Amino acid sequence: MKRLKMRDDDRSHDVDWPDIDRRQGLQLYGGRRPFRKIRVMVDNELLDATPVGQAPATERQLLTELLVHELVRLIKYADDGPPPAALGKDGWATDWAIVEPTTVPNMSWAVKISTTPDSQARASIFGNWPDAAEADHRSPAYSHLPAEEAARRRRTDAIAAQVAAQAVGADIYVTERPYLHAVTWELARGVVICSPLEALAVLGLYFRTQGVFPVAQRYSFNRGLFYWVGMRELLPEAWRWFGSCVNHSLKTKDHGLMVLSGSLLQRVDRALETRDEIHLALNQPQDHDTQESALSNLDVVLILLMAAVDVAARVAHRILGLSAEEYRAAWQSSKWRDQVRSSAPNLAAVVDTGSRGEAVLSILRLLRNSVHGTALQGMAFQSELRSRENFVVLPEADREDVRLAMEKLGGLGVWGLGTPWRDRLHLDAAVFADRLMIEVVAFLNDLMRETPVERLPNADLKDADKAPPAGKPGRDITDEYAPWIRRSIRWQLGL
Repeated sequence: MKRLKMRDDDRSHDVDWPDIDRRQGLQLYGGRRPFRKIRVMVDNELLDATPVGQAPATERQLLTELLVHELVRLIKYADDGPPPAALGKDGWATDWAIVEPTTVPNMSWAVKISTTPDSQARASIFGNWPDAAEADHRSPAYSHLPAEEAARRRRTDAIAAQVAAQAVGADIYVTERPYLHAVTWELARGVVICSPLEALAVLGLYFRTQGVFPVAQRYSFNRGLFYWVGMRELLPEAWRWFGSCVNHSLKTKDHGLMVLSGSLLQRVDRALETRDEIHLALNQPQDHDTQESALSNLDVVLILLMAAVDVAARVAHRILGLSAEEYRAAWQSSKWRDQVRSSAPNLAAVVDTGSRGEAVLSILRLLRNSVHGTALQGMAFQSELRSRENFVVLPEADREDVRLAMEKLGGLGVWGLGTPWRDRLHLDAAVFADRLMIEVVAFLNDLMRETPVERLPNADLKDADKAPPAGKPGRDITDEYAPWIRRSIRWQLGL
């Protein structure tokens, strides 16, 4: 998930705050929405007004619906300005930023911005950013075009970026302009350049931290249902695995297995919510407090995910009817795995030596084990040119084993592991938490898929109940597990 940038200058823009919800005032500790509206500039060509649910959902369709939310200040942009139908008689267009040339010395462009039918504001673009972009011949963007056309495109893209940064004061600019995604220098200061899919993740986190959980225009869930449906989307194998446990428990009137297996789903659900707290801490100006919040919540994510993995072992132990005592059920135990192998070899193979599952388990287990000893420690970097950044130091005792496991699973970069500093390896907690969630979820799906739940008495399921619901035609808001809803939540979770 992309991280918001902290503005380090004194430029000011109008700050939009949500209206007070009078119902919240009835409760002393009810709280109110804590953050201002998010300001988004988007290239108009990316918007697709086809309703989500009426056709297979696309990123652009969902983005278009979420951008009209009351917590979003939306500004549209196009190089050639708005379409004629959007222009008023006075040359302004609501929800648009329009660039006009100017003859004012040292000011190459003026920008007209209208955020409501009754508001009109003018801004300016200063500096030689477009000139620098035009001369940036080293960029791979537009390399397939003739040099003159490539230079013109880079210049046009840079003007758009300056509209977002200087005139609009956008938090994010949603665009697919190749140069803006390839540029290696800070062209749009204080603005995060996002693709539509990346924007959905940023918007989703913002909505959730404001206490709202939209899945489409005029259709929202509460907190519990949002994360629960998101968890079910991430764990498709749980439909068969959990459903069989439920069937068995209901028909035998022994609810122990149903409650135990449901605990796996509950732990992943809570881990998703706690992961958001890590992102919230690291999307603010960094200090000791935000570092402590990130570290504390990372501890909780590690504990919850390891608990889910342990539950999968205990469920397998019961289903296979193993002779050892249940508390010995653990994927990291070679003796217990040998018993599993004799009864369900495909299940044991998920965590065999050299397997992907073994590497995932090593990272999760070793870092979770820090709760039994020295706590995960923070590290801060700061220089005259960069704001403070907070990181997590890998425990020295397990550092090499964790590093080797990460190398097997995509490389150190995808796990957020930075270059060693003073012989210390450090993690970006947000990048690590995302990657850990992705890998552990895949691991859990593998374990559930290979667990022979069909051996349970009375566990028989209909074929339709062994997979995520196919959904009904159209936008049926009574079907909370509809594919388009699950896709919306997954995109917003950034997973």
